[in-house]
This record gives sequence, C-alpha cells and structure tokens, in this order.
Amino acid sequence: MTSENDVISMAGGGDTGDGLVRLSVVIPCYNAEHTIGDQLEALARQTSPESWEIIVANNRSTDGSVAVINRFRKHMHNLRLVEASEKQGAGYAMNVGVRAARGELLAFCDADDVVGEGWITAMQSALAVHKFVSGPHEVARLNSSALQQNR
Repeated sequence: MTSENDVISMAGGGDTGDGLVRLSVVIPCYNAEHTIGDQLEALARQTSPESWEIIVANNRSTDGSVAVINRFRKHMHNLRLVEASEKQGAGYAMNVGVRAARGELLAFCDADDVVGEGWITAMQSALAVHKFVSGPHEVARLNSSALQQNR
C-alpha cells in the first residue's frame, strides 16, 4: 500500500500544458481502496515524451477509494476522477472514462493491477502503428496461487 509520503514524492504526468493529450489511460474503479494506490504509484513513475492523462472512473465505490485517488490528484496534474455512478459495472465505468478522455489514443488498465515500467511509452508507440494492442500479463505478483491457476 502506498503511503502519503510516497505520494508527495511523485511527479507523475505528461501533460504538455497546451491541452493536447496523446494518450488517455482509463481505469474503472469499484472499491479498490487497497489496490488503486499501487496502480497510481506505478503510473506516476511512467515517463513519456508525449502527453498523457489518467482518468479514474469511480463506479459506486463505498470504501476509501476516492480518498486515495484524491491524495494522488494533489501531486499528479494529469490525473482526473470522474463519477460513473449511474450504473454498476466495469464496462459502464470504462465508457464514462472514454467520454471524459481528451486523448486521441486510449489505453485501459484496472484498479487492482500494476502497470510495468515503460508501459505508457509502449502503449503510445504500439497504438501509433496498430488499432488494438495488448501487453503481457504477469499474474503471480498480485494473485493467490489458486487464482493464478485459473488464469
């Protein structure tokens, strides 16, 4: 879990300040208080020469997810929180996030995952050439052995 001191030390971001965004990362979020900080911390460490933003679509969270996200928002100028509370479901939350996106390219990740080093740059580069891309999935780090066998 990320601490407040960790959040304060993060720069995060890639907004050029001119309002133009190359990539929008959309994260649906439902009761991810214990995991969203790790994902946002991983995204805050990303670097890219092109502009990018993060949109977290809160989908009726009843835990402390929003408080965790708001702590990151204080230090990550490219992080936005949107409400996706009209309907329950990751698909609905992703669609709300897409509607809020300013980027010409879209990438998706989950609130209970952690993107790898260089993920933003890899997504931007791959999406410049292909209409749809996916990255490798590492299941051991965040999942129990029983769940790993299911994947």
